[in-house]
Amino acid sequence: MKKYLFIAAVAALSLASCAKSESKTDGGESEAVEAIESTGTTGVPDDNTADEILPRWNAEKYGKVEELTDDNALRPDTKVSGLTVVDFNATWCMPCKQFAPVFHDAAGKYEGVHFVSADIDKLPATAQAFAIEAVPTVVFIKPDGTTLRFVGTEDLLPAEKFEKLINDNF
Repeated sequence: MKKYLFIAAVAALSLASCAKSESKTDGGESEAVEAIESTGTTGVPDDNTADEILPRWNAEKYGKVEELTDDNALRPDTKVSGLTVVDFNATWCMPCKQFAPVFHDAAGKYEGVHFVSADIDKLPATAQAFAIEAVPTVVFIKPDGTTLRFVGTEDLLPAEKFEKLINDNF
């Protein structure tokens, strides 16, 4: 009985967030495996099919999100002048793709908040500095130096939950 509870717990955690490794499996019960079986594809969009899975954003509808490109620019002890919300993600992570429109939409609603997107595969030193072990991970960096961390989408989706977190910390 304990074995089945353990397996169920592992499966639930794997659905809540993506592991840092692309070769993760969970016994064939994940949504990604179901997507492959039902559609014959991985469900990860390439440039030709991205619009079929998630709509592309445009600057008029969604706010500005800074795409972090310098692997040495941001650390947990970085001094910020206002609330900074960092979305650690990966291109292969389906929960990251589900959260991305919510993140970009929030960037359009909160002018005093700095929204930053960090791809862990392109910024390994930054991911290591923040001890990122799963994606999506969202880190709130406050001007007083404190940080808050949310792993997976449970606390971030639907959009109302994410907006409440911003309002509570803004």
